[in-house]
Amino acid sequence: MCRAHREYASLAFEQDLDDWKDICKKYGKDGMKYGKKAIGPAPDKIEGHYYYGLCAGSYSDGVSILKA
Repeated sequence: MCRAHREYASLAFEQDLDDWKDICKKYGKDGMKYGKKAIGPAPDKIEGHYYYGLCAGSYSDGVSILKA
């Protein structure tokens, strides 16, 4: 789920949709929640950490780096 949220936010940003900031904000924040869930049972695996970080980047695109 985290990866899917990241992909959707990334595509909205790349395609410069009218509401891309809102999409990045919503799906980045939701994706971070799923990333935390993925990290919980397997903290030694990198995938959860990686996609959590990517979703944090999407979130910061939507709200601006200073607010994030």
